[in-house]
Amino acid sequence: MIRSGSFRVPCVTLSNREGCKVISRRVIIVALPLIIILAAVGFYQRAVHGRLPPPERLQLPAAKVIVPLTFFGGRPVVDVKVNGKGPFRFIFDTGAAGNVISAELAHELNLPALQSAAMGRPGSDKPLPATVTRLARMEIGEAVAEGVSGVYSDLSLLGQLSVTAQEQAPPRGVLSATGFPSWVVSINFPAAQLEIESGELPVEDNKTVFRWGSNEPLPTVPLSMGELTVAAHIDSGSGSGITLSTAIAAKLPLEQKHLEEDPARFVDSQFPVTSATLNQKISIGSIILVDPPIRFHDGSAPANIGQKVLSSMLVRVDAKNRRVQLLYVAK
Repeated sequence: MIRSGSFRVPCVTLSNREGCKVISRRVIIVALPLIIILAAVGFYQRAVHGRLPPPERLQLPAAKVIVPLTFFGGRPVVDVKVNGKGPFRFIFDTGAAGNVISAELAHELNLPALQSAAMGRPGSDKPLPATVTRLARMEIGEAVAEGVSGVYSDLSLLGQLSVTAQEQAPPRGVLSATGFPSWVVSINFPAAQLEIESGELPVEDNKTVFRWGSNEPLPTVPLSMGELTVAAHIDSGSGSGITLSTAIAAKLPLEQKHLEEDPARFVDSQFPVTSATLNQKISIGSIILVDPPIRFHDGSAPANIGQKVLSSMLVRVDAKNRRVQLLYVAK
């Protein structure tokens, strides 16, 4: 779960000695780190299955809350109030398994430092420091979450996600679409809005509704490319289309391969990026993808599906039941 033209934040996991990726982020050119919780103490040692606990309380004043989205480097951004202050801009990311706040904002809000953590960096075995924290209250429009766990660390790389000079200052953090398990959260890309509602998604039919396994920290769907089917992460934090690992790409009859000018850059390494086309049927369940952008490099996870594919869709996430639904939205 590394770059792929996205910015990615995977699994926020916590255990006594186990390290689990909490943030793996890909970027247009730069990849953000993976967060690995190195030790658990005190309250967080009681986290279910070693993971950071879900919010203590979630409140919706109506059946559905709709919040406008803006975009930063193609990634959806929502305004969030934290502990009554703000709003602050956060990337809303289906490719993030935990909430991440910039260290600058954490210090500005005087957030508590509850536990040391380490951020493993793509392309490096040298971790970066991070800190587990708790947000007493978070407001996304009229939706309210209380007792929200997350981590804070240096997110200065977010500044390199912008692709136009007109875009606003970089977001101050990343919200995980899977971090609110009693809500169904939906990113409506064409309408530029975030939809939050209670309830659950329909049972998976493997056509438009899919269930990801307990071993997967992120929403995952079956991506079929010709005769090959691979598990692919749905990643709204990625600015790319389909990004593949070199190993997966080698199994496909890709055509029109072109070495891109910019490599995939990580903190301590970089990898050449190749774009290509595939003259075969590409689909996710019953959803046919028409000529999606494909790229691959040695730093990628097996498969990721980013904003250039999702931009015409409604992406719905039901974290409680580990379901994700993809629907094309008529323009």
